[in-house]
Amino acid sequence: MSDTVQNQTVLPTRLALTWNALFLFLYLYRVVFSVLGHLVVMRLTSIGDTESYQSEGLSESLLKLQTRDIGDLVKLGDFQLSTLITDWLGSQFFALLGGSPILINIAFQTITFIGLVYFILSVPLHSRKILVGLIMLPSFTLWTSIASKECIVTFCVAVISGYLVRQYTSNARMNVVHVFSVILLYIFKPHYLIPITYAWATQYFGRFVRQKELLAYLGLFLSLIGLVVFSEKINELAFHVQWTFEVVADVRSTRVQSFFVDEFDVFFKMPEGFYLSFMGPTLEEVATSPLHLMTFIESLVLLFILIISLLVRLKDMPVYNFITSLGIIFWVLLPNYPFGVMNAGSAIRYRSGWILLIFLAITVLSSREMYLTWRSQKTGRIDRSRTSISPAE
Repeated sequence: MSDTVQNQTVLPTRLALTWNALFLFLYLYRVVFSVLGHLVVMRLTSIGDTESYQSEGLSESLLKLQTRDIGDLVKLGDFQLSTLITDWLGSQFFALLGGSPILINIAFQTITFIGLVYFILSVPLHSRKILVGLIMLPSFTLWTSIASKECIVTFCVAVISGYLVRQYTSNARMNVVHVFSVILLYIFKPHYLIPITYAWATQYFGRFVRQKELLAYLGLFLSLIGLVVFSEKINELAFHVQWTFEVVADVRSTRVQSFFVDEFDVFFKMPEGFYLSFMGPTLEEVATSPLHLMTFIESLVLLFILIISLLVRLKDMPVYNFITSLGIIFWVLLPNYPFGVMNAGSAIRYRSGWILLIFLAITVLSSREMYLTWRSQKTGRIDRSRTSISPAE
């Protein structure tokens, strides 16, 4: 009896030590990219906003704000306010770290790292290993390891994703960190809250109904009605994003032809747009730059891993999980793809902000084990009836 208790104590201890060692390795791995980002990548391509966030001086917009009333802060657009927050954070790191760009990069990446650790620890062990592997992809690591908005956005997405997982596995309660992450994400990327809201709503209301699959389907269907209601506004925003890449000097397009030409192309060209915003460089663009070649190969590997992960689980995947994951993926890609179709580099950079939600949908929320755990929370037992996709369903 005592030997059994001792073995049960030793195993969790060893497991904790293993994951602690992995997190140390992950942190050092990301630090390497913080260094390479400054010494190598910044010399190959200009990243103006990163240079701004590494500087001592505050941006012109922030200096102007200091001479105004606090009420003016409310009038700032989301994009400007997010820039001010990142700019202020960079200036604080500059003062604390002696102005070293590399140390400032490390400080920004540490913010992301904290969120990633929370997300990883929230995920059940059977899904955790593949998630860690995906999080270590070079492009994701690079863009979330230098001074950038992506570091803050990814922290918020990681914390919120971790909370969603814990809602399924342990019915966790929202705390101040979760609320702070939601507010901050609203300031930086409000459209990210669309898939997050859908994921949370299906989980929360699904606890009170027996037909959880029907609830997930109705939730997705009702959300799609919004595409019809707001179709003109969505069309207008898509053309505005394209115009920004074509006209604004700092974000010039690397693709000559406009992607959106006719009205409502934002809907008609969704499949192609989804692909371009996810992959980044096209096959024709690979020869133009070594970075494009490496990024294209990485994107192919990532796409292959995600597809295989989905196919492996598809046979035993609960219908509820399939619909919910599909809804999350769709609502992640639709509002984000216009930012990636005009510039291959921008596609990969913006992808680093939302890709965690794709990982959440495919490698975590598609899990049959997690679904059964969630169902057992209310009943006290695991209900294995009518939980999988089958020809009859």
